[in-house]
Amino acid sequence: NGLVYGTIVDYPAVAERRLHVDCGRKYFSKDWFIRQIRELSYLKMNAIQMQFAENLGFRIQCDTDPQIVSEEHLTKDDVREILAEAKKYGVKVIPVLNTPGHVEHILKFHPEYGQADTSGGHSTTALDVTNPEAVAYIYSLFDEYMELFKGCEDFHIGADEYMEYDRY
Repeated sequence: NGLVYGTIVDYPAVAERRLHVDCGRKYFSKDWFIRQIRELSYLKMNAIQMQFAENLGFRIQCDTDPQIVSEEHLTKDDVREILAEAKKYGVKVIPVLNTPGHVEHILKFHPEYGQADTSGGHSTTALDVTNPEAVAYIYSLFDEYMELFKGCEDFHIGADEYMEYDRY
């Protein structure tokens, strides 16, 4: 009729325990992110990956090119509040600006930056990495968001599923 006593050792088996949130495809509010950060901390998870640009949207205010921003988006002040909350709870934020693939939303506004084919056509989903203007444009976005996420240890650029292999 007593409690068993002893020593409990409780620690995670892996160093990074992360949640990936694709908020480029679907909008999530600042309050939603803050709730997730608190829950992650409670569950001993220590990172949240925030993919804010994707084929279906661009979800953070953009001063470099405001036209690419989706109607539903986070302001930079929202992001700063999310970052402050994450720091308070020991959760690392990993921003994701996925390029040179997954840029369909951006290419709706800049079709000339799409991967060129032999007929002079342009991809609607992949950036033309041989076009200096397109590369400079993407670098300008990286500069803006690396500044916004300045305290973050990592910044993910995607770089997967790039080329349209059925095009010449």
